[in-house]
Amino acid sequence: AALGARSAERPPPIDAAAAGARGSTPLPLAGTPGSAHCESSAAAQGATSAGAKPPPKRTAVSFEAAAQIAERVAHSVSSPTGTGPAHSASARALAPASKPRTSVEFERMWRAAWPKKARTDAHLDAAATLVALLPPNEMASFFGEALSDEVFEGLLELASSLHARESSADDRATALSVLCGLSRVRRLDVLWMLASSKLKTAALAVLAAAGQPPAPFTEADLHHARKVLG
Repeated sequence: AALGARSAERPPPIDAAAAGARGSTPLPLAGTPGSAHCESSAAAQGATSAGAKPPPKRTAVSFEAAAQIAERVAHSVSSPTGTGPAHSASARALAPASKPRTSVEFERMWRAAWPKKARTDAHLDAAATLVALLPPNEMASFFGEALSDEVFEGLLELASSLHARESSADDRATALSVLCGLSRVRRLDVLWMLASSKLKTAALAVLAAAGQPPAPFTEADLHHARKVLG
């Protein structure tokens, strides 16, 4: 009787054919080809239901835009630092506003325009502007005996720097004017003797390469400069 009761409690076996007839599809057994597909589908549904976001879409790369950016960077690196609006503003800020009245005032303005270290093209332009305000053919009467060896060497260096830059004909003309003007100053023999050999060699190279001197200097002034500085 007990055995019969336990048999009655067991559920009847499922008939696969009957289940298929009723429209329910039995799940494939684990390890079969169909089971892997079902497991992946279930995992994808679980991830979506858990709030997982799909991977972001990749943005298309514009090679034309990248090339333009690279070109701008290369231009900014290769461009000289002494050009452009920033250079012009620096040159205007350093340039003297008026003609110096005494040699002491000139020396003060000269040190501001032509520092000993960290010079730029803006300093070169400012120093050339200061010399043009003098101007060079008045150097002898303006300085008298008061031209210091520091300013004398600075003017030699200015002439050689302008001649080396050669950004325009004005640079070459100013360089030659400075040397012609210095060749007439007092105590020239002492100042020239105290100047460094490097600066003297550079100044002589400017005179050797000179053609027609700028007005108001003449061929006689150029010949005199080559004679006393040579």
